[in-house]
Amino acid sequence: MQRTAFEADARRPARWHAALYSLIQWKKLERYERAMCRAADHIVVCSEADARAITTLFHPPDASLAIGKRQSKITVIPNGVDTEFYTPAETPRDEPQLVFTGKMDFRPNIDAMTWFAAEILPRVRAEIPQAQLVIVGQKPAPTIRALARQPGITVTGWVTDTRPYLRDAALYVVPLRMGSGTRLKVLEAMAMGKAIVSTTRGIEGLELTEREVVVADTREEFARAIVSLWRDSARRRALGQNARTLAEARYDWRALVPRFEEVFRA
Repeated sequence: MQRTAFEADARRPARWHAALYSLIQWKKLERYERAMCRAADHIVVCSEADARAITTLFHPPDASLAIGKRQSKITVIPNGVDTEFYTPAETPRDEPQLVFTGKMDFRPNIDAMTWFAAEILPRVRAEIPQAQLVIVGQKPAPTIRALARQPGITVTGWVTDTRPYLRDAALYVVPLRMGSGTRLKVLEAMAMGKAIVSTTRGIEGLELTEREVVVADTREEFARAIVSLWRDSARRRALGQNARTLAEARYDWRALVPRFEEVFRA
């Protein structure tokens, strides 16, 4: 996460101070991660991308880590979701409501929503004036709370249950430009049968295709994808149904927990 934050901030002179901070933290954490992995008997990661990242700490010839005279293997077990708890709405909503969920004092989430509010939502509302963005999550930073003053944006703060907001959404948006790992928020949206528009970074580590998600990495692409999906309800439904099917088949905890238990038995 610190590496991607450095890469994002280094491109903007006004953020060079933050880039320097992330560079220092990145190198500190790299040393720490290398030491922890060397001490471990086995390493479980959530995606092939994470496995590659851990492997590069050691530069071995394959996906195992040389530790003295023994090998410490890496096993990939994806993050999961409870598809019995997160279920699609019986009747899809017709309002053009966009939803993002997450801990809203977390730097990647703050960056995602400030970028979306400034660069993407105005383009969407120029085409769909009634479009609304709902930002759901605890501890919204001052910059996030301030977004509620912008037309078409609601900031909820902490909620007891995110599912009602997900069910009300026409689209789930993931405009992340920094971060690491796999996002539980994406798996939850998939399980609830939502059509998703995301950056490449937002779905990193998840094995998704154009059947389950629309990927857009620029502000223009992101806005066009939202407008296009809003005007094509059949495609929205198909994306949501395909995402739900994949969540049940590949990311349900009932299928993943036995794989983790097998690592302990081995």
